[in-house]
Amino acid sequence: DPGVDISVRSFRLSLPDASSYPDPADVCRDLVLNGDADGNGFNPYPIRPLRGDEKVMVMEEDDGRGGINKFFRLSHRKYYSSTITASPDVRCLDRGVTYFASFDVRIHSEFDMSFYIYLRYEKSTGSYKSTTILECPGQKIADGWVTCSGEFMVDRSITLATSMTWRLVMYNQRDGADFTLDFDNVILRYERGFVSGVVVDPAGVGCWGAGSDVLVTS
Repeated sequence: DPGVDISVRSFRLSLPDASSYPDPADVCRDLVLNGDADGNGFNPYPIRPLRGDEKVMVMEEDDGRGGINKFFRLSHRKYYSSTITASPDVRCLDRGVTYFASFDVRIHSEFDMSFYIYLRYEKSTGSYKSTTILECPGQKIADGWVTCSGEFMVDRSITLATSMTWRLVMYNQRDGADFTLDFDNVILRYERGFVSGVVVDPAGVGCWGAGSDVLVTS
């Protein structure tokens, strides 16, 4: 507030916590860094608000087990699409690779609000495209923390991305900005690679006719 004096006892400027950098032994395993808000003290880096005029904060609460849980909070949202976000390394997104996506979300609404998670990316042509990776059922504040998770496969369109963000959007465009959103344990994690070869059991050779095809399904 104006007129209030503030004293600073110490000040330190340092590099972000190790959780803000990819594992050098497996740089493409986790595409969301510091997704649990446990790194960097109360600095959410590299998580940020999608809009520059909004602010994401790192909060603490009792985890119910005698410890402290840290999470991200986005309050005073202005739009139904107001969300936190980050920029995954698009060089990791090879065609046919499967990733696991998971978001813990707490919606401060008295009424059920459903949402979806999508990737928004730019191509070398300058055009933009969106791909939905999760569709999440309605939830309200009484439900507390709710996890929405699932797998998605990288298609050709995603591999053409030159930059990317992931985003949460409320389905309710009229009332979707009227409440605070909390996020925790945000994950985009490598699940498995694409199929590069198939070995057929020789015992079944008699079942194969000339020119037979092998189809690999998901």
